[in-house]
Amino acid sequence: MNNFSVNEWQMRNNGTRGLKWFFNSEDRIQEFLNLGMLDDFSTQDY
Repeated sequence: MNNFSVNEWQMRNNGTRGLKWFFNSEDRIQEFLNLGMLDDFSTQDY
C-alpha cells in the first residue's frame, strides 16, 4: 500500500476506489508492489 500511496498519479486517479478495487486480483497487487521499483528506475540519472 505504501508504494501506491506515495505514487502521485495512482493517488490522483485511483485513490478513491477503495480496498475492494485495490485487492481485486493477484496481478493488481503485484503491480502495486512493483511501483516503487519502477519509480526508482525511472528517476535515475543516466
